[in-house]
This record gives sequence, C-alpha cells and structure tokens, in this order.
Amino acid sequence: MIAQTIGTGELPQEATAQDTSMLVLKVDSVDSAVELVEKFGATVLAPAQDRPQWGPNLRTAHLRAPDGTLLELQSY
Repeated sequence: MIAQTIGTGELPQEATAQDTSMLVLKVDSVDSAVELVEKFGATVLAPAQDRPQWGPNLRTAHLRAPDGTLLELQSY
C-alpha cells in the first residue's frame, strides 16, 4: 500500500529503489511538520492528506529524507 502511495508500486519487490523500511513519526500537525522537514532537505513524495481508509482521523504525508530514508508523518 505504501509503495502505491509514494509511486514505487510498479517496481519489483527486489528492486534496489524499493523501500524495505520506513521511519514513522507521530506529529501534532502533519502540514506544519512537512514544511519543517522540507526546510531540512526532505522531498515530498505524497503530500499531507486525510486517510480515513487507513484509520479513523488519520492524516499522513510521505517524504524522502536527504539520506534516502522514507518518512511518514502522521497525526490522528
């Protein structure tokens, strides 16, 4: 589901560009946190949005840190 969300769903599981882990951070405001981490060089892969299909009151954004780490910012 995450691969589809960030646009890597068509890659084979063993592709070097396919993520095998993700750092998930619970934040008070996903929108504010996205602005902050972008200032430190992160790239937005999936903008902040509500995801009721994933969980009640869930809001997420997915970013790529400068070192390549996949990040999920979430609030609920």
